[in-house]
Amino acid sequence: MADGDARLRAMLNDASRPDAVRDAALAAEQAYKPHQWTPEQEAELVERVHGTEREWIDRMIAEQNERQRRS
Repeated sequence: MADGDARLRAMLNDASRPDAVRDAALAAEQAYKPHQWTPEQEAELVERVHGTEREWIDRMIAEQNERQRRS
């Protein structure tokens, strides 16, 4: 993730960009600071992206069964 942060900082330092674009990039950087998330916020994001643990396990089992069926 550090590479992404460095790349974003380099883009922010690009003075040739219009102020509106630079301001939007700065606002995005300020809003996205995963190292400052609480465990509850991180768990909520994981659940929104991947579903509950039970749903995830069910998907993994279904995928494994499908792979075995194909082989």
